[in-house]
Amino acid sequence: MNRSLRGNHPLMPRHLLLLLVIVLSGLVAAVGHASTHPALDCGQARMQTQNGNQLFVSGGGPGCLYRAFAARCRAASFVVTLHGVDTAGSIRFRVVPAPRCHVLVLGRNHVFGANRTTTWSERCGRLGRRAEGVAVMGCLGRIGDFLLSPPGAPNVPGTRY
Repeated sequence: MNRSLRGNHPLMPRHLLLLLVIVLSGLVAAVGHASTHPALDCGQARMQTQNGNQLFVSGGGPGCLYRAFAARCRAASFVVTLHGVDTAGSIRFRVVPAPRCHVLVLGRNHVFGANRTTTWSERCGRLGRRAEGVAVMGCLGRIGDFLLSPPGAPNVPGTRY
């Protein structure tokens, strides 16, 4: 039996085949849009001073990070740079949408005289606003939570915000 597949398929009528193609095209377009949406760059700021895990930084980076998290967990990144007499480092805060929205905190510290670099990471559950700044909370590691405060904000004791 020689049958042509020009819309006369015995198991799928032409209108159902067309509907399936439209639905699949929409799914591919939606997935493609989500995967190509660029992460928001919230910039970087130099840490001016610190009080334990409370980092005092200028600029709009912490607010940008918070807005990205609050806006249905949009991917975003903010970097705090640290400079000492013989050290340099950075702490990168990344809002990660999948598989479950969280904040990944990646730290890097380099000691010049010893030519030694250490790295660490924390996974944190949420961001929140406080009078003293933006809190990165629910961190699972031993370092604790972080508080990104503008210069002049009052000191907040502890490492859980």
